[in-house]
Amino acid sequence: MKYWDVFFDNDNAHEPLAIKGNIDVSRVTDNEAALETVKAFMSEAVEKCLREPIGDMKYKFVVPGAEYQDLWDWDSFFMCCVLPDDKIDYVEGTIKGLLDAAGENGQSAKMVTRDGKILRNPQTIPILAQFTYIAAKRMNDFSWVNPYWDKLERVMEYYDNTFMRNGFYIWMQWNGIDNNPSLYGQVPNTVAGADLASWIYRELKAMEKLSAKLGREREEYYAQKAEDLKKFIQDNYFDYADGFFYDVLKNTDGVKIPKMFQAIKWNTFIKFKNWSSIFPLWGKAASDEQAAEVVKKIMSPDEFLSCCGIRSHSKNDMVYNNEPMGNPSNWQGPVWGLSTFLTAYSMSHYGYKKEALDAAYRLIRTYAADIEQNGCTHEFYHGETGQPLMRPYFMSWNVLALKVIDDIENGTDCTTLDILD
Repeated sequence: MKYWDVFFDNDNAHEPLAIKGNIDVSRVTDNEAALETVKAFMSEAVEKCLREPIGDMKYKFVVPGAEYQDLWDWDSFFMCCVLPDDKIDYVEGTIKGLLDAAGENGQSAKMVTRDGKILRNPQTIPILAQFTYIAAKRMNDFSWVNPYWDKLERVMEYYDNTFMRNGFYIWMQWNGIDNNPSLYGQVPNTVAGADLASWIYRELKAMEKLSAKLGREREEYYAQKAEDLKKFIQDNYFDYADGFFYDVLKNTDGVKIPKMFQAIKWNTFIKFKNWSSIFPLWGKAASDEQAAEVVKKIMSPDEFLSCCGIRSHSKNDMVYNNEPMGNPSNWQGPVWGLSTFLTAYSMSHYGYKKEALDAAYRLIRTYAADIEQNGCTHEFYHGETGQPLMRPYFMSWNVLALKVIDDIENGTDCTTLDILD
């Protein structure tokens, strides 16, 4: 396999590790001992990510790491999923802060600062309905959601009005996975993301659940929309030739070529195997047969399975690399906590418990080795050697390590609860 050279003209693209150095991944072999080390470290580290009301922030909230002071969207969502019940007030405050920050037109907030500034990108990751449901379910109290119901419906309308084209949900330019080659550098507003469709599907299922809990009598509407989208994902994002989900290029709808009779209306798969295309399994939107094919790719050492977890990109793709870079952060090969743990949950949704535990434990053992040597976990790790590459003391979704093993063993998922039942 010949890989493309990776080039950056950004002085900040490569950052020093600023730690003691390489870790001996092979030294940590005991799963239970590794998990104990990681849980002890993460439990203490999470405490440093809790914030009290301050400035214009009316509620308690969670930040992605000890050095952060502002409220972020999906980082906080995954962190709140693992907070213990005695910290549920921070979960409640975090989602209320994001709901309050959503615009009246349904546009969600990416970030809310302590001095009241709200960053509303034209397109943010759809999490508000599922975040709200998970918080209320854990609190065993849905009454506080009632004042937000109309806003949640406007958020759902905003998704359709802004993101949808001919049934496909289109990423404008960015999906949180910084340099996913299916989207990074592509013409804006042309990429229909398999991950985006899966996020929306989860939102629809959450709205169905919320409607039932609040007595809004909109369950049938959201259930039907979800079922239609599920079928659409299976029919339009899965390539049976490759046995994998792909993003879809949508820049030719109805384009007519001069002096030609046939308009270009066919769709084209964007054939990069980024882990973001595993999202239909996390959303339980794939068929059992489709999931079986995807799991084969996940557990192949030549594709996604690394010594230290799940690669963010298939090793078989020419774009695959493990450059230690930021701005953009590298999701073209290195192992991330999010790529590993969401993929583990995805496999567990379809009954692949052994595979899910194997994948999750690989990264947990790596975290344990990193913690024992360097006193921290990192943002991502080399997909071939397991060595830390960037940003020591990174937390965010790494904290899913606190719950993922217990969840898989018990057939649960803290990032989903019963939303997809």
